[in-house]
Amino acid sequence: MTATAQRRLEASLRSMEPVAAPPEEQAGVQALSLLLRDLSIHRTRRKATCKLVGPQGETMVLPEAIFSVLTRVAEVMAERRDTYA
Repeated sequence: MTATAQRRLEASLRSMEPVAAPPEEQAGVQALSLLLRDLSIHRTRRKATCKLVGPQGETMVLPEAIFSVLTRVAEVMAERRDTYA
């Protein structure tokens, strides 16, 4: 993904409405948000990829666009800017 496309995607993601996790999941959401943020920093430096691992050990490389969306969703949910209904 080009730098311009990445910036355009990130700008689009920033305009999303916030969502919130139920209180019992908030600690996990915050931990995931921090992990994804740290991975994002290291991925940029090392050109690394992340993978999803299924229940039987099957793996799939996570596309950059999906990683960006997942990182943003976790960030928004960790901020608890909305209430869980």
